[in-house]
Amino acid sequence: SAVNRSTVVAVSIRVCVVLTCFNRRDTTQACLAALAGQVLRDTVLEVFLVDDGSTDDSWSVIVSQTEKAVFYVTTFKDGKPYSSGSGFFMQSDELSEDAVFGVTNVHVIKGSDSIMITTNNHRSFQVTDVSYYSESSDLFLFQWSFENIDINDLRYLELEVGVIEKGQSVFAVSHPKGFDYSFSSGNVASIRDFDVYGTVVQTTTPISAGSSGSPLL
Repeated sequence: SAVNRSTVVAVSIRVCVVLTCFNRRDTTQACLAALAGQVLRDTVLEVFLVDDGSTDDSWSVIVSQTEKAVFYVTTFKDGKPYSSGSGFFMQSDELSEDAVFGVTNVHVIKGSDSIMITTNNHRSFQVTDVSYYSESSDLFLFQWSFENIDINDLRYLELEVGVIEKGQSVFAVSHPKGFDYSFSSGNVASIRDFDVYGTVVQTTTPISAGSSGSPLL
């Protein structure tokens, strides 16, 4: 039955859907599309896709969904293009239960006087609502809305605390040298602690200029 979105948000339940996959790309894609079309807001629904070593291109389904959370950053100074990079949408209840945040690196936007993002559906938006700026952590966050995510058929990544291990497989989706939505993969090479940055994940995933601000998944 149809449920009003605002009503769903007030409900404290959390629904977890576990999908197991082995060489079932089309079925997995159809199932994820059906889940994306349901009425529960993403903050009360989580989906785990467990791949059992598929030899087809099932992995591309995950990548295609991740791409919808990534955006291209273009900055301007005095009306002229100044720099570019990558960024992504994420949600964390610790920051806000009612908002999504756009994330990129400070060094991507530093020195500019205006910031534009281009989302996966090729729409451009001016960044105005800055939520966090830290040169020491090299993090820049701006506030976004669930409505903008829904209207533009985008996705966001959920920030969770988990165990990261050396050798773990990881990948990135970014815009190196302006080549939009490029996929690269590697492993966690090491986990290191620094006085300035805190815990840092070292990776073998190729990261080129223009990839700064992209998520490592």
